Amino acid sequence: MAIADTPSSGEPPRTTPGRRSQALYRLQVGGIGLGFILLVIGIANAVIDRAQEVEQTAVPEAKIDPPAPTETPASDPLAEIGVVPSPEPATPTPTTSATADNVSTPPPSE
Repeated sequence: MAIADTPSSGEPPRTTPGRRSQALYRLQVGGIGLGFILLVIGIANAVIDRAQEVEQTAVPEAKIDPPAPTETPASDPLAEIGVVPSPEPATPTPTTSATADNVSTPPPSE
């Protein structure tokens, strides 16, 4: 069984026009794809370099510091409505006590 594509003489093998055009098309697509990837990498590199340059030349005073947090007592909504005990120590509320000044004495009987 002989292979029909290989000539017996010293001639190079013949290629069909379809194979050659397919190979050329694949090379073109590969070259365009490689060029596109290099373009994207170049643009990304330029953007990163520019961002680093801007960051280095930025004025430190231009940064805005957040205001210092003021200490506010933590509110516990459940403790406020009386569902759970308050985590804060209870402060005594002023109440009237029965002292000698407040007690009414009956008038002296004769």
